Amino acid sequence: MKIAVIQARPGIGDVLVFLPYIHLIAKNKKSKVYLFTKKRTVAYELLKYDPYVEEVIYLDREPNKINFNLIKDMKIRGIDTAYIMHFGFRYIFLCLLSRVRKINFYGIFRKKVSITKFISYKTAKWLGISDLVINPHLYWNIVSETKKQVVIGIGGSGSNKKWPIEYYAELITLINNFDSKYKILIAGGPEEINDFEILSRKYNLKNLINLCNLNIPQAINAILGSKIYVGNDTGFMHVCGSLGIKTFGIFGDTPSDYCAYNNKIIPIMPIGYSQVNFNDNAMNLIKPDFVFNEIVQNI
Repeated sequence: MKIAVIQARPGIGDVLVFLPYIHLIAKNKKSKVYLFTKKRTVAYELLKYDPYVEEVIYLDREPNKINFNLIKDMKIRGIDTAYIMHFGFRYIFLCLLSRVRKINFYGIFRKKVSITKFISYKTAKWLGISDLVINPHLYWNIVSETKKQVVIGIGGSGSNKKWPIEYYAELITLINNFDSKYKILIAGGPEEINDFEILSRKYNLKNLINLCNLNIPQAINAILGSKIYVGNDTGFMHVCGSLGIKTFGIFGDTPSDYCAYNNKIIPIMPIGYSQVNFNDNAMNLIKPDFVFNEIVQNI
């Protein structure tokens, strides 16, 4: 059996949300899978050591054009079974042209669903499992003991998802006052280098280590063994949770159920909110002392 999993959402967090279900499919079918996904997921680097993924193939195509390379990629690999974790007819059509015998898919017409609940429902249905148990895990080639370091995730795909940088400064000060021996790893992308400089200079904070100029493998090597993660709903939140690190995600403008697949990830929401959704615009309502207290209470 040659299995393709098509996961077309573009982020690092997206591929890690779906990864436990990809593992379940591989285990259930006793076959490694070929993962077709977007380049922005960085899945090639993330899943390099994954024992259940045979190969990562990127789906990226020119805007408004069908990726007919997918047909060639599937035929070359002899794909006979596909799991499409995506609504729409495009990938069903391409699988049909690729002569894939068994095609499992979300649906032709897009529905507004919870990402985590729907993939759980579909995987259970595809595999015929009534009581689905998942184990979020990012496989890596290094095993690390627990270190006295905290990962602070200041990145994000939009300003609406980012907690104010001055709030992070206050939070780091609270952590330093609690125990000054903790190293503080600042995780983000190149866009957050300026924010790191603000933290390190303007607020005169000590023990800061910049991860914003590292590639993903280098950042993961630095993060391994950290005590906790606290930060925005971003790729590093999912990476840390999937590495088994106690993770606190600050949710004020993205769906808080996005982390429901992983019990290592604890959502921190504004006081009075039982759930957060897109465009709630409530990041400023979550204060540093509240976040610090939530961390202390949960560790």
